[in-house]
Amino acid sequence: MNPVTLPSGPIRRPYPQRAARLCGLVLALGAGVGSGRALAQSAPPRDPFEAGPQGALLRDDVAGARKIPGYTAPGLDLGGMHLAPSLTVRSEASSNVFNRSGGGRGDVWATVAPAVLAVGQTGTARFVVDGRASLARYARLSGYNTDTWALRGQAARPVGGGLTLALSGAAARRLEPPFEAAGANPFDGGVVLVDQLQAGLGVRVDLGRTRLTGAVDLARTHYLPVLGPGGAMIGQAFRDERTTGLSLRVDRSLGAGRIAFAEASLRQVRSLHPGTAPDRTGRVGEALVGLKGEFSHLVMGELAAGWQWRNYRSPALRNYRGLAWRARLEWYATPLVTFTLAGRRDLVNSPLPGAAGVVVDRVELKALYEVKRNLNLVLSAAHVVERYRDLPGAWPTIRTNAAGIEATYAANRHVQLGLTARYRDRQAASFLLPRQGHAVEGGLSLRFSL
Repeated sequence: MNPVTLPSGPIRRPYPQRAARLCGLVLALGAGVGSGRALAQSAPPRDPFEAGPQGALLRDDVAGARKIPGYTAPGLDLGGMHLAPSLTVRSEASSNVFNRSGGGRGDVWATVAPAVLAVGQTGTARFVVDGRASLARYARLSGYNTDTWALRGQAARPVGGGLTLALSGAAARRLEPPFEAAGANPFDGGVVLVDQLQAGLGVRVDLGRTRLTGAVDLARTHYLPVLGPGGAMIGQAFRDERTTGLSLRVDRSLGAGRIAFAEASLRQVRSLHPGTAPDRTGRVGEALVGLKGEFSHLVMGELAAGWQWRNYRSPALRNYRGLAWRARLEWYATPLVTFTLAGRRDLVNSPLPGAAGVVVDRVELKALYEVKRNLNLVLSAAHVVERYRDLPGAWPTIRTNAAGIEATYAANRHVQLGLTARYRDRQAASFLLPRQGHAVEGGLSLRFSL
């Protein structure tokens, strides 16, 4: 039982319709275009205790997350299980598929993406199973053709006395975008694909206004070879790893819709096939304290700060100790407009053999505008800084700026149309860093849901 129930009813503070329309008009005329996600799509749970689909926002009764009667797919009910199957077809184009400076190659491609979300309950146990796949085919650059898939499941069961047990598992073949640090294949051509397996076991104890959560996780990643110069396949096995992780979190209700929390995690990382590259085996840890919930009548969010570290076995790699942070704020400015600001720091697994850990700081701003009951716009802008600590020089850095617009139109409860346009620029002073350049991209989509 959650110690705090956050507000879920309609926003009761009235707004003049003229102000709402004016704010929406300003957003629609704003000069920014970027890669937002579809507004009403469900995502799998963020932890094994939340055995139910999570929405795009912290509230489901505001612009950007509101489900309008008559425009929401009903899904299928089978006994104690609810199914939400869908099929998305997309046509996209990019002026610089390889994301390189000078002589960028453009192309168009088509993607077919089936998905199904199952939510159910057996006795007191709740579960979610999320399966999806994606098949992308390029008109000219066949080295970018990809087939990806993912299957994830979570289940949680209360066993009495405020105690809940949870189990999660996942298997996937995932595409790492070429414009991000982890997926920046240093060669022109080909994409970075990674096979992943994960399993987790957790326990939660509710003690009135206090909740204790602990979990152990096992994971394995395997990177497929990438296409290199002249069509040769270049191995990425030096990135393969197996991790064992422990985590602990304490939540304490402060009342008034706010929760204070502290969390810590420790992971043992074992490099499976380092080859001639430095062995990336080591220990990774993080400790954070923060506050989440309702900061005012129209603002919700989560703020956390702390410390993170990574110690490598190999003396050829530089250990890391530094600030850890993440933040998310949502401002429900009017009944038709929501603003979100999100940011975080991560330490990611680099694609360069001599640079194991990349420190990535990311900040993204979005404006979500409900133009009509069935027409939504998302304007977004993002700034990302990647610091490659193990390369020569004073932390060679890549800076990426992106902006975009996404429109989704629900024709009825089963059919949704989408339009996206975005611009991305990725630049660095050092030639050692991969995939520098800029691109203009766009796409059309059709989604059918039962």
